[in-house]
Amino acid sequence: MKKLFVLFAISSFVFSCKKDGGGGGPKQYLLTEIKGDGLIERRMEYNSDNLITRIEGYKQEQTDNTVQTYIVFQYNSHNQIKEYIGYGMPGNIPLAKITLQYDSSGRMFSSDYYDMQDGVQNTPIWTTAFTYNNKGLVIKTSRKNKSGKLIEQIKLAYYD
Repeated sequence: MKKLFVLFAISSFVFSCKKDGGGGGPKQYLLTEIKGDGLIERRMEYNSDNLITRIEGYKQEQTDNTVQTYIVFQYNSHNQIKEYIGYGMPGNIPLAKITLQYDSSGRMFSSDYYDMQDGVQNTPIWTTAFTYNNKGLVIKTSRKNKSGKLIEQIKLAYYD
């Protein structure tokens, strides 16, 4: 499960990587593989719109460098991630799901985290709300459990 959370964290980094979009603009790159000590650590796949569709996490053993976990991404009509689900191997077992909601200006205003193994897959175990400043930067995240109790709050500050 810990490796799945690492995949979720890495997924936020990968979204900024793109490949050649043509049209005379600057060349862009898509990150497709990360290796360490000759072993595959992560492998990424993209759709025809250069949106990430899958991130795989690999076992870090010389004798067994196979897929251990992976995340599959789904998008809304505005090419924004609407949900991603993490799976464990062997057996493609759903482990966790995150859904994202956006406001009319396209900013993410909340996300829901579901534990796919707890038997209650329709109720998020926590929800995170995002607050923005007048420059459109996130200044606060508030995470509440399924009972609505605040369990974590992070305040962010920026230098001009």
